[in-house]
Amino acid sequence: MLGSAESKDVARLPGFSGSRIELWRTRVHASIVAKIHQLWPAAQASLMDAMVLGEESFLRNTTRTEYQRSGTYHVLVVSGMNLSILALVIFWTLRQFRVDPAVAAITTVVVSFAYAFVVGVGPPVWRAALMLATYLGARLLYRERNMMNAIGAAALGILIADPHALFGASFQLTFLAVFIIAGIGSPILERTTLPYARGLRLLQAASYDLHVAAEVGQFRLDLRLIGGRLARFIGDRFSLALPAILMRVAIGFSELLFISALMQAGLALLMAYHFHRATTMGMPANLAVIPLTEV
Repeated sequence: MLGSAESKDVARLPGFSGSRIELWRTRVHASIVAKIHQLWPAAQASLMDAMVLGEESFLRNTTRTEYQRSGTYHVLVVSGMNLSILALVIFWTLRQFRVDPAVAAITTVVVSFAYAFVVGVGPPVWRAALMLATYLGARLLYRERNMMNAIGAAALGILIADPHALFGASFQLTFLAVFIIAGIGSPILERTTLPYARGLRLLQAASYDLHVAAEVGQFRLDLRLIGGRLARFIGDRFSLALPAILMRVAIGFSELLFISALMQAGLALLMAYHFHRATTMGMPANLAVIPLTEV
């Protein structure tokens, strides 16, 4: 039964009931929300609450509807992307300060699990935390890092803790999204654009052509020929750098476009089933939203 009452009529009884761990979590959660509302105006603070902590209490219905219609509502839901950004920043920063790889990995995993505990949003974040721990653990043990194995280990861990999560939209969408990227998108990119992206390394070294596939070697030769023509106009200093930069941008944009289209197609059925919604603007909108969110 749910009811409501005036706050002045509510009396707190002596003693304690419930979980003290959950009490600590909610206190930390509420403290961060309070700090966010000190830093930003109300309209922006409600968005930051949702993006950083998954707190939707202050989110207006009109704002929620606008993000849903644009296909970018996932930005306002804490997911594996948020934890991935956090983990990347921590691990990269520690490595820049020459911290031992083992210490950097352990610190990243501990902070990531603490973040997953504080936000308390369920399978998406815990999936990312478990996958991160599996990935970095394999890295420390000098083992091959396979994303599909990490997905399986994370799914098994979550289902052991909560078997009913299998039937939830959150579990299904988050694992299907990662499976689409790791099981379909990445293998296709590894056979198409990734060899050419790697071929842009050491472009001025002709000897490196012997260590790449024949078509990639031809690609490098073509870029050097283009660079030779450009040297007449912009000088030798930037003649090779400019084609390489333009090709990196083109390859990166094409990969982002491909993965976004693949995600939209792969998740369309579940989105229609669980939320009665399949947006057509999701792909072009996410091409801008996801990179901006990471920045």
